[in-house]
Amino acid sequence: HFGGLKNILHRRTKKPLKRSTKYLILIFQINIFTWKIWSISRMNFLDYGLIPQVSYIKKYNSEGINSVFYTAGLDIKIFKNLGIKKIYDVTFIGTAKTKDPKNDRKELIQLIKDSGTNIHLFGFGWENFPEFKDIYHGSLSSEDLVRVLNQSRITICPSKNYHNQKTHLTARFFEGSACKTMVVTEYCKDYLDLLEENKE
Repeated sequence: HFGGLKNILHRRTKKPLKRSTKYLILIFQINIFTWKIWSISRMNFLDYGLIPQVSYIKKYNSEGINSVFYTAGLDIKIFKNLGIKKIYDVTFIGTAKTKDPKNDRKELIQLIKDSGTNIHLFGFGWENFPEFKDIYHGSLSSEDLVRVLNQSRITICPSKNYHNQKTHLTARFFEGSACKTMVVTEYCKDYLDLLEENKE
């Protein structure tokens, strides 16, 4: 957990804590804002870091940090086909971006909605966009996320987070696929490390 780890590491810089485990490992996603935090300070207190963005590993190496490795996956005991009825034609599940004037996610949702597609919107921050009030259903708990993915015929999964950085692997791609839902995403070359282009 980011917040918990942050507090622990801040306290360690003042007074070392006794370790109860042999290795301290963190699985996390990087973006252009957390990059400086994790590369320069946090990783000095971790034994290993596991990230889904292959392109950042070279950045870590250039900083003299060689303990960050690539990972991608999910718990298939949680994200699985529930065998329930598909009631949503298209869904978008994710956080809205409200401060940047160039809001790719808002533009995407507006484009889909204007096309007449029956899209349903879930996630934090979308209540700030009154133009989507008729398709917005609030944020989701972990259990509801699995349910909604199962109830979706198609789910939209941008390969960028809400900071609009360059494309990378996202957890939602694997979560939707594990729930037997069609996932529509942006092109990202990182997927080709796992999938065969034009076949999978």
